[in-house]
Amino acid sequence: MAADTLTAFNLPEVIACLAQNKPQQTAFIYLRDGDTDAVSINYAELDSRARELAVHMLANADHCQPPSDFKRALLLHPPGLEFIVGLCACFYAGVTAIPCYPPSARLNSRSSERFLRLVEDADAHFALTDADNLAKIRLHLSQPSIRLIATDAFEAPAAADLLPVHSQDIALIQYTSGSSGAANGVLLNHANLLANLASIKSSFSLSSDSRVVNWLPPYHDMGLIGGILSALYSGYLMVFMSPAHFLQRPLRWLTAIDRYKANTSGGPGFAYDLCVDKIAAADIQTLDLSRWQLAFCGAEPVRPETMRRFHQAFSSAGFRSTTLFPCYGLAEATLMATAVKLGAGPRFQYFDAQALNQGQAIVVSDPVESYELTSCGDVAQGFSLKIVEPEKCTPCPDGFIGEIWLSGGSIAQGYWRQPKQSDEVFNTEESNERWLRTGDLGFIEGGELFVSGRLKDLLIIRGRNYYPSDVEETVTNSHPSLARNACAAFTVDTKLIIAAEIRREARRDINPERVLRTIRQALSDYFDLSAQHIVLIRPGALIRTTSGKISRSACKAHYLNNEWKPLSGSANKDSLTRSDESSSPPVDDALNDPIILGLAAMLQVSPDALDSGQTLGELGIDSLKRVEMTLYLETIVGYTPDPSLLTPDLPLADLVTLLRQPQAENPPAEQDKHALSELSGTLPMTPLQSAFLAAFPGPDAAEGEEKEKSGPGDFISFIYLRTPVNLEVETLKLALQRLSQHFDSLRLRFHYQEGQWSQRYAVDPDHLRFERIDMTGLDKAQVSAQREAMTSRVTQGFDLAQGPLARAVFFDRGTGETGILGIAFHHLAIDVISVSIFATLLQQVYAQLLTATAVYLPPSPLYGRWLSAMAAHAESIAHSQVGYWQQVCGVPAHQKFSGQVRQSRTQDIESLHRKVLPFASLSTFDSRQLLQRYPQPDVVFLAALAYAWCQHSGDDHALILLEHHGRVAYGDEPIPWTTMGWFVNRFPVRIPVSNEQSPAALVAATQALLAQVPDEGVGYGLLEWVRKDQAIQQTMKSLRRPMLAVHYRGSIDSGFRSDAPLPNIGSHSLFAAYSKALHYNNQSCHLTLFSSLKAGSMKLGMQYAPFEMAESVARVLFTDLQTFIQALAEER
Repeated sequence: MAADTLTAFNLPEVIACLAQNKPQQTAFIYLRDGDTDAVSINYAELDSRARELAVHMLANADHCQPPSDFKRALLLHPPGLEFIVGLCACFYAGVTAIPCYPPSARLNSRSSERFLRLVEDADAHFALTDADNLAKIRLHLSQPSIRLIATDAFEAPAAADLLPVHSQDIALIQYTSGSSGAANGVLLNHANLLANLASIKSSFSLSSDSRVVNWLPPYHDMGLIGGILSALYSGYLMVFMSPAHFLQRPLRWLTAIDRYKANTSGGPGFAYDLCVDKIAAADIQTLDLSRWQLAFCGAEPVRPETMRRFHQAFSSAGFRSTTLFPCYGLAEATLMATAVKLGAGPRFQYFDAQALNQGQAIVVSDPVESYELTSCGDVAQGFSLKIVEPEKCTPCPDGFIGEIWLSGGSIAQGYWRQPKQSDEVFNTEESNERWLRTGDLGFIEGGELFVSGRLKDLLIIRGRNYYPSDVEETVTNSHPSLARNACAAFTVDTKLIIAAEIRREARRDINPERVLRTIRQALSDYFDLSAQHIVLIRPGALIRTTSGKISRSACKAHYLNNEWKPLSGSANKDSLTRSDESSSPPVDDALNDPIILGLAAMLQVSPDALDSGQTLGELGIDSLKRVEMTLYLETIVGYTPDPSLLTPDLPLADLVTLLRQPQAENPPAEQDKHALSELSGTLPMTPLQSAFLAAFPGPDAAEGEEKEKSGPGDFISFIYLRTPVNLEVETLKLALQRLSQHFDSLRLRFHYQEGQWSQRYAVDPDHLRFERIDMTGLDKAQVSAQREAMTSRVTQGFDLAQGPLARAVFFDRGTGETGILGIAFHHLAIDVISVSIFATLLQQVYAQLLTATAVYLPPSPLYGRWLSAMAAHAESIAHSQVGYWQQVCGVPAHQKFSGQVRQSRTQDIESLHRKVLPFASLSTFDSRQLLQRYPQPDVVFLAALAYAWCQHSGDDHALILLEHHGRVAYGDEPIPWTTMGWFVNRFPVRIPVSNEQSPAALVAATQALLAQVPDEGVGYGLLEWVRKDQAIQQTMKSLRRPMLAVHYRGSIDSGFRSDAPLPNIGSHSLFAAYSKALHYNNQSCHLTLFSSLKAGSMKLGMQYAPFEMAESVARVLFTDLQTFIQALAEER
């Protein structure tokens, strides 16, 4: 016998060792009712009963044929102690155990059919169950070759010696879940099991002192190997319950963790979602989860949203985010293959969406046009892992997607009676190693594995790859009537089919047409996809495997056989010709107007997703989208609409009426051709331009004044556009030249003289520099290297005095290939809306030049003239406005004046560092509810941050800095909607908060405060930086600075439509120089809330200064803020 479990060569030695070393110690506690009705077994009892049953089995093995074939036994117990006794008896007898769900009482049910298929495939010699289920099992088993034994009701045999068991003997046939096809019997010998149990023990840091609560089915790898066998191998107490008891009342799981002081427990992602959805807030307050140290999550894709929701919901009960423990494994590798480091918590990472679909993982920091994935950690002890191109079987470099291959002692021996498939999956040999082809797709980034999908399940539509799990998650999150984790996406003849279950609570009140429309909108928003058919079905109708996973292949077969009964309003397969047209509500006449059809094209949605009562605000048409819409609709209506008329509360029907009025009622503004020559000499600078440049000494800085490594030329914004096959390069160059000449902000140059910065127009300037880089024949890695090299060259900085302030680089991949156009702007001359204007007009000008039609550019008021009007307005601001800002801000206890601040320019760079918390999001439905009620959603985020801050600090108000697009009219100048320049302004808002206020009341009060802000807040910056009155400037600089900021970025979808000649594929900015400037001018905030609207869903992110604020504080604020917004969204 082995000295301890770690030196055992087989599982009988493990059991015997425990019985010898600690016979009276409790091994397992089973909660028969899921709550307090507990029964237990110690190691001596388990060993004794298992040996007796093993002797009885062998004494009744005379029927086993052929004698040379290893004996097999079906384990047909319900969850409980008898299952464990039967399992251990198989190990002692040298009989291969085959865990299997007991059949249902109904002979012709789906589960009974599945059971009979497994019985036929397993060809077992024994079937073990308990006395209570013996009769039911006998009804289903007609095979005379199977000996049925009740493990708790047999006559104990006389003592007998058991045959030796060897490490290479097959201990288990573990049937896979069959989520992408038929279930396969995986052959696991004792050596495989012990190798994987050692890996789990090491990764989980398990010991005999561990305490584990388990509700997982014992018939599958996570509940059997990760639960029962791990408890035996590491010698700790395991408390468990039936999966049915957990599903009926998820609170039972967490209550058991609390009651038994468990430090380890877990399950698939749906279990965490179920707890969030089903456990009441009052029940959460009764829990203490502070002892829970490891909450493993695996068996299905680990979704960031699932992890965040669970932590947010149960943090008040002491649950820590670092407890979350994503891991990856599969039955063919016994169980676990990779895991994160204990105590590190999950790592969420954004990757460029388009690059992922093309097989490359490019890390991005912005959620725009990206997928967020969860790291599954590093390879576990005893494994080797590599990523391989599945067709060529060649290794993929880090950052490239391929099939996950595994090697090591845990790799199974093959599939039961499937030699051909076993050779294909298990027996790939390379460098004298045997490799398992997992069929899973993934990549390595930062030394960790990210799983991106299943090779078999991959959706290939119009030549593009989509992961069904991403599509399914988007669908289920699109409407509250849809059940979580209850959707199947698959293709029939390359057409997308969606089957989605509704929630039980929504069965009576559901409006199928509205749900279908919402799903279509979400598919269009996120993936630019339309489904051939969307079928809504009753709860529980999707075909699932025995482990609870959705079987897409079985769902597809069910769909093709018309076996689902769709809800009213959701047609079946044969009644539909395309995209649920038979169930779509009639479309009113206004929506047939070309204006609306054009708007739908711009938003990349189906016209069916719009209705005439929707407002522009509900569609996410903010200031950025408003400008893009204006320029796009100009091609339809024949003139440039006034963007100021396109307000967020404007219904689509009224939009059509407005734009169809005679053109004379909407005359375009005339541009003065001689205005540029009149604007000679120095031009005024905006407050942000002045504040930014004040932080940097010029090239003739005083002797001894240190120059920054990151200078003023390093504040740059990039945009990347996809160029079409066989692009006409000279036409593109001409289009860029026309645009750069059209916008006067690109003519600006910045000069430093006598300690002051100024801006003026350049004489005969080089507006935009163009460069072509030949990338013909380069592979993906080389293309990425070229892009990085170009970015590096550009980031060396712009020459602000000589220019140009814009550069374009065309990455030419050769004939027959698309290319990439990268355009970089210095931020002193542009803002986000400016980039949208430039990119949108570039589509039109290139198309016009290509077809030899006259180039039309909308009249754009001159930025220089607007600057002059702005400066004049600054001098006209009433002195009383200074008093207003003094009332809002107050004077700080420790004032920092400009002279004192200037000394901090060389402060440690660490003080500029910012950390970003993982992004969160609202569902599409909740986002639309908010936009319906608050078309200007920045007021919501202001109120939410104020609430969170006052909850934490105990203050009665919050002073928050708000960023505004700044495109306002001064004097007789029009609003510069179609002009490029840096218009943005920032101003503080003082928001009182009372404990008695509801979320809606606080938002209403914040709206009223914003309405009282004079001059839309522009006076705050103008008085400090532009007004030629040093006393006023000094007064403004002495005011208390906000520590908090809200930055609502608006709609940041792909913009520049995917059907445009040059669609947008990404953007980013270099903000290091800007951050230094804010710090230098004492305008840095300790915490900033970023919010945006992407594909109809509100995204929230939080950035904080770690040298000013602890991460724990930032996380509490972020959690409280999300709670406020969610409560507001749910107010009906």
